[in-house]
Amino acid sequence: MPPRRRDRRRPRDPSPPPSDARAPPSASGIRLTRLAPAVVLVLVLAALGFSGRLSRSPPHPQTLQTTARSVYERGLVKRDISSWEILTEHTRVSEKRSQHQFPNPVLAYVTPWNSKGYDMALQFVKQLGEALHSISSKSSNRHLELIYVIPAPRMQELSNQDFGPEDLLQLADSLDGFSLMTYDFSGPQNPGPSAPLKWVQHSLTTLLSAKGSSPSRNHSRMIFLGINFYGNDFLLSRGSGGGAITGRDFVHLLEKYKPSLKWDEKSLEHFFIYSHEGVRHAVFFPTLMSLSVRLDEARNWGTGLSIWEIGQGLDFFFDVL
Repeated sequence: MPPRRRDRRRPRDPSPPPSDARAPPSASGIRLTRLAPAVVLVLVLAALGFSGRLSRSPPHPQTLQTTARSVYERGLVKRDISSWEILTEHTRVSEKRSQHQFPNPVLAYVTPWNSKGYDMALQFVKQLGEALHSISSKSSNRHLELIYVIPAPRMQELSNQDFGPEDLLQLADSLDGFSLMTYDFSGPQNPGPSAPLKWVQHSLTTLLSAKGSSPSRNHSRMIFLGINFYGNDFLLSRGSGGGAITGRDFVHLLEKYKPSLKWDEKSLEHFFIYSHEGVRHAVFFPTLMSLSVRLDEARNWGTGLSIWEIGQGLDFFFDVL
């Protein structure tokens, strides 16, 4: 069954923290809007590589600490991570900020969009990309690029995708990249992991299998693989429900319930179960291990990354980038 799509509403906390707790600011200050049927245009004013120009989200000044050792050296990238380890270590970041694990570009973007229909949008994005390249070629000091945000292919009905391999092939010569939304696989009506690895692999395989594509053209380098820094807190009883949570919410839940994190071998994600006022919840939130697995996948394919959103995660997430 294809994954259900849901609007990105403001994350909710099922068990509110103290009133003086501060939500982590968004690094970009900009949100993408999910439009029907599936696509949003993204005009990239600066497609930034992660070479020191994409900074960490502003931390809580009283809690952020630096350490000489990375999360790998501290033994935190593992399946059997505990709540205590996350609570103790999530504000400690490596002081080796110039050393990055992931060599490919990480995306920063703003979002204008066209809502007059999918066919018109394809033609529009093609013309817009050509126009931007024309402007860039006339001024070496102004580099404009166009990144097209695309949905992940459905697991079924390959011939009826919102955006498929032939669409990618049609636009590849006119654009600079494609931001692939490989997150939100699950929702309140079907609780589960955010981005099962097999689904991510299926999405990349499907999009990069267009017939007639030139063997010399490596389209994988045009893909920015979507990585979520937020998570979900789903209700498992009293009907369905729940929604997105940020790193702040996640930390609060760990502090309050001291849950035991489980590693799902099928999705390669961590989750835990807790009960609040007689209602059982399932929480899926990225960890250093789940992020590392997906970064390895992106590295193997030669893709970049598109992170949603930087300010919603934990500080030590950046040590794996």
